[in-house]
Amino acid sequence: MLVNLTNYSLLGQIEFKHSATGSFIAEHGFTYQLQSTDSLAIDTEWANFGQPILGTGQSIEFNQYTDQDHRFFRVHKEGKSVLTDNHKEIIQNKLKEFSELLELPGISVGVQLNQDKKWTTAVGVADLASGEALTPEHTFRIGSATKSFVAMTVIQLIKQRATYNFQGIELPLTVSSPVYTLLDNEYLDIFTAEGVRLYDFESMTVRQLLDHTSGIMNFTNADDWVTSYITARDRPYTSKELLKVASDYEQVVRNANPEYSVHPGSQWIYSNTNYILLGLIVETITGQPIGKEIEDRWIKPLGLTSTHYLLGGQLDIPGEHAKGYENWHNWTSYAYGDMLAPLDFDIDVTAFETSAVGASGCITSNIDDLLTWGHTLGNAEDHIGKQYHQGHINYRFFNHAHLPSYNGYGLGIAHEANVSYNADYFSIGHRGQVSGYDVAVLYLPDLKVTIAVMTNRTLLKLNPDAPKDYPLPQTVNFIHEFIVNTLFPDYIQANTIQPGESPVPLNIEHQRYEESRGLTATY
Repeated sequence: MLVNLTNYSLLGQIEFKHSATGSFIAEHGFTYQLQSTDSLAIDTEWANFGQPILGTGQSIEFNQYTDQDHRFFRVHKEGKSVLTDNHKEIIQNKLKEFSELLELPGISVGVQLNQDKKWTTAVGVADLASGEALTPEHTFRIGSATKSFVAMTVIQLIKQRATYNFQGIELPLTVSSPVYTLLDNEYLDIFTAEGVRLYDFESMTVRQLLDHTSGIMNFTNADDWVTSYITARDRPYTSKELLKVASDYEQVVRNANPEYSVHPGSQWIYSNTNYILLGLIVETITGQPIGKEIEDRWIKPLGLTSTHYLLGGQLDIPGEHAKGYENWHNWTSYAYGDMLAPLDFDIDVTAFETSAVGASGCITSNIDDLLTWGHTLGNAEDHIGKQYHQGHINYRFFNHAHLPSYNGYGLGIAHEANVSYNADYFSIGHRGQVSGYDVAVLYLPDLKVTIAVMTNRTLLKLNPDAPKDYPLPQTVNFIHEFIVNTLFPDYIQANTIQPGESPVPLNIEHQRYEESRGLTATY
């Protein structure tokens, strides 16, 4: 069959997979004549990832589908831009507009095109009381963006063929390693009720912890933890105590709904508890604290001088930092009424006992370091190997269950969706939100650009003039809406989805495959 791909989205994919009967959904091949600067790549699971096999003006016909379970035919159109003074002025004006609209004390932004020099800027204040101006040098808590550091550490250990001892046998660490072989019973037995474990740790894998398909309950959803988070911010936690919070919350949910049960791999459920367990796994294998491993593997080698993994007992952010602000009433009133936060205004929430989030969200950093880290995430082959790099940045390779998730979560990396413009393009990274701070770092492979945004106010009560559906997270929205659209208008226009079109036009065969399996995954 002849398929016209000329107008399809950048980095779109047609995926041919075996159907339930063993025959391929695409019975015949297709021919595609490359246009202008396009390149065509065949992606298999572990080979030829992203390597152009044809040049401009050449064509190729595919008719045989017998040797691989997965085939990805990808048309890649590169976008190019330079960061001009005019661009910088536009972004600065948008920063001010965005800051005023959402009543942000301050916002810091950084852009790095290709491997060019970074451009960073900031508007607003680091401290509302003193009026101290915010600068790009100020550090912030980065919340769940910490997960990308933990995930990269785990994957690097796998690439380095790290081993661990289970019942006297040395086993290699892989993404398929069962969790029960990696952690002692002192941790796993925490998830026990009436002598029965709440989760099937024998079938639960490292991959499922990394991509949030383990089914383990999120400890930060538990009422007891939320109460402490607001009213006892200096309360320390051990990893075992956080696991116990998750276990108790699982039992609360099951008592309220006796039919509730999640088997590992059956659902996508974002859970901070997964990364507490991954931190413990790293410590089991290396004999070092997870923070020390992150420091030795990433912070020091990459020269991230303003990045710190905070340990228990460190309530303050090291060095010159922005103070964080939050309106607790705005965050809790929908669930708790006025019980936890009766006062409807911002307060300084900078001080925080970060052991309350542990390996799921305890790192602090600044905009320059976050740009370096984002570029590393998008160009990590040297660090974690080609096969895991492709799985890290392309969640479809590793989310084997093709489960629906908010943002297409892979191995500690998310496809942070563009929730404002009706455009579909590929971006990877991680956002983070912890009391008083909201950050995001994204790398766009098409454009080879890294963008980071940090604010020192979270969970905002919107300005009355703001659109009622103005989306959170603010930082991800700012990246897509203002920066990408400013720097790459042609790229946005080429990827704009017309009403009625599929969000991923090139993925229609994959969509049919999912429908044939009774799934309705969206990516």
